[in-house]
Amino acid sequence: MGILPGVRAGWRQVVGVLTILALQSCTQAGEAERAASTASSTSPVVSTSTTGSSGTETAEPPEPELLLHEGPINHARLQTVVIANMKVTNPDGDCINITGVRQVIIRNSEIGPCGGRAVEIRNSSNVTIEDTKFLESAAGVYVLRSEGVQIRGNTFTSTGRNPIQFDKVTGAGNAITDNVILNENGNDETEDSINIFMSGGLPDDPLVVARNVIEGGGSSTTGSGIIIGDAGGSNTVVESNLLIDPGQVGIGVAGGANITVRGNTVFAGAHPWSNVGIYVWNQADGPCGQIRVEGNVVEFYNSAGELSTFFDGENCGVIEGWDANSTVTDLEGRLEELRRELLGRS
Repeated sequence: MGILPGVRAGWRQVVGVLTILALQSCTQAGEAERAASTASSTSPVVSTSTTGSSGTETAEPPEPELLLHEGPINHARLQTVVIANMKVTNPDGDCINITGVRQVIIRNSEIGPCGGRAVEIRNSSNVTIEDTKFLESAAGVYVLRSEGVQIRGNTFTSTGRNPIQFDKVTGAGNAITDNVILNENGNDETEDSINIFMSGGLPDDPLVVARNVIEGGGSSTTGSGIIIGDAGGSNTVVESNLLIDPGQVGIGVAGGANITVRGNTVFAGAHPWSNVGIYVWNQADGPCGQIRVEGNVVEFYNSAGELSTFFDGENCGVIEGWDANSTVTDLEGRLEELRRELLGRS
């Protein structure tokens, strides 16, 4: 599927498939959202019934029927791009490339296998990627020099070097929330499951990385489950994430300013690549400061089998809340409970 021809103003859409909207006079974000909602909700639905404890029957919608698109999807310099209810594969390269688009919505789809990145977005704004499955790609979602980026409620399975990477993503409205990232533990591809590179938000609207579940990591001796402040960055909050065997490091603060890491749970057994649960250590050329690390619970064993939970490289100034973290030895038996709680499953 390509750009729908002949679009002048207003919406044209293909229900349940790929909707590309090239608007010249209709620019309101609300209309884009309504069109995206229509595209994701009006595909064929066959209701099923279950009987609850009260004895009443409730209908549950099935998974949406996805339309297969083989080969890359490439779009540039459009007003709005909506991709909904699609299965996109491209074993020869990237699956989706989007550049210079004012509003991007990817929803209720399955992306992969991909020989390159599953999704690459450059120089765009108002980006929403939600309720989508990513699988078997060289990398997952890569976003460069964009703002207003929301990646939420997705599942990433075997998505290569960086399942999610923000590169120079700045401004308001940036968040990575409620995603599940599944890596084969000890694979030789994954570096950082979530990489925040030279990115951040605003002082009153920080970039948020929250309530994600990361299971498994690569064998890289430089990789992390979540790394922020990579080569600098600012105004970032990492909170309430669950990381299980995430790689060499659980969460790393590698530089930057006005960064908070709080309320996260990190567990790792001893592996040849294991190092430390959470660290603050400036690896960038720029300054590092205004760092807060508090309320985190960590059980992390290094390659020698020793508890290695927190490390302060002592080059980011005083770390606020550093003494308000917990080293424990009973996380392994509670991981399934924590996983269910975070994912909202009973």
